Amino acid sequence: MTASPSMIARVPLIRGLCACALLSLALAGAGFALADAGAPRARDLGIPLSGTPGPLNAITDVAGLEVGQVSVTTGEARTGVTVLFPRGRDAEGGVPAGIAVFNGTGEMTGAMLVQEFGVLYGPVVLTGTLGVGTARNGLLEWTRMRIDDPVLRASRMLPLIAETYDGGLSDAWSLPLQPSHVVDALDSARSGPVAEGSVGGGTGMVCYAFKCGIGTASRRIPAAALGQAPDAGDYTVGVLVQANFGRRDQLTVAGLPVGQLLDDLRPRHAATPAGLPDGDGSLIVLIATDAPLLPAQLERLARRATIGMARTGSWGTATSGDIFLAFSTATEVEFATGQASTHLSLPNELLDPLLEAAALGTEEAILNALVAGRDMEGRGGSKVYGLPQDRLTALLAAHPRPGQALPAPPTATAVAPNTPAHSATPLTREIDAFLQVALDTGPYPALAVSVHRGGEVLYEAAHGWADLEHRVPATPQTVFRIGSITKSFTSLLIAQLVAEGVLTLDTPVGDILTDYRGPAREVPIRRLMNHTAGLLNYTELEDFPHATRAVIPADEMRAFFETAELLHTPGERFHYSNSGTFLLGLVIEAVTGQTWGEALRTRVLDPLDLAHTDHGDWQPVVAHRARGYTPTAEGFVNAPWLDVSVPFSAGSMTSTLADVQRYLRRVHVDNVFGDEVRDILHTREPLTGGEPVDYALGAVVIRERLDRRMLGHPGAIDGFSAYMTLYPDDDLSIVVLANAPFGLPDPVAIEQRVARLVFGLPRPQASGETLAPETLASLAGDYLPGAIRMGLPPLGVIVQDDGLALRFGGMAAPGDALPLVHVEGRRFIAAHDESMEFRFEPGDGEATGLVLDWFGALLPYERAAAD
Repeated sequence: MTASPSMIARVPLIRGLCACALLSLALAGAGFALADAGAPRARDLGIPLSGTPGPLNAITDVAGLEVGQVSVTTGEARTGVTVLFPRGRDAEGGVPAGIAVFNGTGEMTGAMLVQEFGVLYGPVVLTGTLGVGTARNGLLEWTRMRIDDPVLRASRMLPLIAETYDGGLSDAWSLPLQPSHVVDALDSARSGPVAEGSVGGGTGMVCYAFKCGIGTASRRIPAAALGQAPDAGDYTVGVLVQANFGRRDQLTVAGLPVGQLLDDLRPRHAATPAGLPDGDGSLIVLIATDAPLLPAQLERLARRATIGMARTGSWGTATSGDIFLAFSTATEVEFATGQASTHLSLPNELLDPLLEAAALGTEEAILNALVAGRDMEGRGGSKVYGLPQDRLTALLAAHPRPGQALPAPPTATAVAPNTPAHSATPLTREIDAFLQVALDTGPYPALAVSVHRGGEVLYEAAHGWADLEHRVPATPQTVFRIGSITKSFTSLLIAQLVAEGVLTLDTPVGDILTDYRGPAREVPIRRLMNHTAGLLNYTELEDFPHATRAVIPADEMRAFFETAELLHTPGERFHYSNSGTFLLGLVIEAVTGQTWGEALRTRVLDPLDLAHTDHGDWQPVVAHRARGYTPTAEGFVNAPWLDVSVPFSAGSMTSTLADVQRYLRRVHVDNVFGDEVRDILHTREPLTGGEPVDYALGAVVIRERLDRRMLGHPGAIDGFSAYMTLYPDDDLSIVVLANAPFGLPDPVAIEQRVARLVFGLPRPQASGETLAPETLASLAGDYLPGAIRMGLPPLGVIVQDDGLALRFGGMAAPGDALPLVHVEGRRFIAAHDESMEFRFEPGDGEATGLVLDWFGALLPYERAAAD
């Protein structure tokens, strides 16, 4: 564009020797990089970005600028070269330029001449650290072949080459980049769209522990904003980055701590140079503008790249090479003419729009590089994952910025009026952010979570929708079905009756239910309480009436399991069974003369003042009651609401966050029903073979977890899932309620993550260790459920992708296997669920068994004999 002379200062420039080469944009694949017009960019994902971009939103929006890229991906090479001509390949002169160094542990050859003379001659080249020399030689070879004028050649003798380290993915020490690659990139340079991500010099680059590389963006600035005549047109600022920096926990997008919320998908075997900490790297930024600026002004422009870098979360680590170049294409500076010249420039006091554009353009270019990144495998089995775009989109939708429309689902709802609201602390913000991710990425319309320590409410909030059809937000007062948490209420009633002397734990069930004729007639009450009676689980039967609102009389329910043979001798094994707890409900009715629901109300709910908890009948109108949903491939559908006669005393109840918290603390902390009742509830009895059972008579699992004692129980029923837990030595209780079945993450995993945040404990991380093939083979095999069973099938552990993976049903079961992540020793976690943990036994040699830690329980498996 043409600048208005009235607002432009005239300053002489001395022409001198300044040979430099511009930074080039890297290409993906083996060959030339072409921009993928269909690939989403940062703005396409809904990332709110300020400023107006140019038509391409690329550095090539600056007229005349050309970019070429070539990637080298043969064998274990993951490198390449990106080149940039400020005024095109045919330009003979230089351009005014300025350089800023944020952190200098990197290399930009030719930078001293640019700083000395304020002029950039020739192209800029970007590549990997160990390719700098090759890139120089390739550029000089291209210059020798393409330029005959000795004066012009002389201006290109000290080219500008910038680097970032790609040796985590690329076999950099094999020096795969060749001068011919550089020549090809220079010859391919053109205007138009610029390929982003794993292309050219960015082919092997990693940013914030996600696959990254080349990114670009631009901003248009009306001339009037810079004091020029309104009809003078627009100025353009374009940015190109080669991004290879940042730790995962630093990544920030639109103000959100995205790196802390998306901290899985960690790189595998991709390393920084020996002796340097993980997460260190470098950022090269090229800023082009058609606004007339002096070298000192361009240096100021280059410094603003620091702001763009910081807006994405990095503060520049000690060994990160962060070097920024800015140049103006408004004036061509001829080389070695011996003549004085003048240079038009904008006044310093009017540069703010350009400075802002440089900062915001750098931010967007970095985000574009991240969004364009895709999973890449490289040297020695290394792998770096691309940024999960769907999860990022869900995060952005869940956290609107001021002025944006509210998302669906809604943000967290405040706590109950009579409950002190949690203050906005770092802890509550972390929990809020994590729960929103769990809501957006998991199959839940709503999640409600409460954390209490003693009498203090650390956190209590609900996210999402209690009723999708009527768009009713969930609140802490929302009433959810709590499924098998009901069992602990039933066991409490039994413990009360035992403490009153009405029955004993050793009373055979047939002595109370005198019409009971099944093989479990002589089984004592205690065996029903801890699932060691051997009763089959009626909900696992194929002919069980799932999804019915019909009232099924108790004798018809009993008929599903009463006469069936016991699965094992009572006390020999633990086999989770709703049938046993169903019988306990009938025992309560027989002893008290009340219905189970009436006994529950008079003996537990009213004494504990649990006004929003009930036995779960679907017919009454219940204020704030949530609908239950089932996720499908097409979206959520309404889940059936079983009549209370079906789950009965084993799983029919409804409650709220506050009521479950009050129940946990009044019964297990305040001990309101006395020592004898509490002792019964906490009793853990071993199997007849001596194997310990963590499932106590009070229908709570009592065990060590997170290096502290805990008790808890999950709940699941059509359309709902839940988990409650108490850490008695920490006086901390956590409740999770959801209106969809167990998904990923399940409520147990959600509780465990929240507990880690509260206790300040790190999450389990991949060891990064490559296990020897013989070690993997010693662990692979079929594993059969042991003495503690939760209805899960055999497990098949297979060797896959130089690691282990799991198949439910056995090694030969159909379907994809779930990858396992090695943590330490013989300990693994599921890649999709860190709360699903596998510990192979013994500590060395051939594994003979494993312990699966899942849903809050420890489940032993025995290795099947090889065929």
